[in-house]
Amino acid sequence: MNRFIRFWDNLRTSFWFVPSLIIAFSVALAVAFIEADVPGGKQWLARWPHLFGTSAEGARGILSTIAAAMITVVGVTFSMTLVALALASSQYTQADGHW
Repeated sequence: MNRFIRFWDNLRTSFWFVPSLIIAFSVALAVAFIEADVPGGKQWLARWPHLFGTSAEGARGILSTIAAAMITVVGVTFSMTLVALALASSQYTQADGHW
C-alpha cells in the first residue's frame, strides 16, 4: 500500500500528468459531443436556419477579425517586453559611466 501511495504521489506531481488528463478528458468530451450531435443536428439546424447560417464571406470576416485582434495582442505584449527589458538593463549602468 505504501508503494502505491508513493507511486501515485510521484505520478500526480509529475509535469505531464495533469495536462495529459486534461487532453484525454477533452478528447473524450469532443467525441461524446460529436456523437450526441449527429442524430439531432439536422433537425435542430432546420428549425433555426439563421442561427449559424453564414456564407464563406462571413466566415472570412470573422477569421480576419480574430487574426487582427491576435496580432494586436502580440504586438502589445512584445512592446511591453521590450520596455521591461530596457528598464531592467538601465539598472546595470550608471549615469557617469564608472563602476
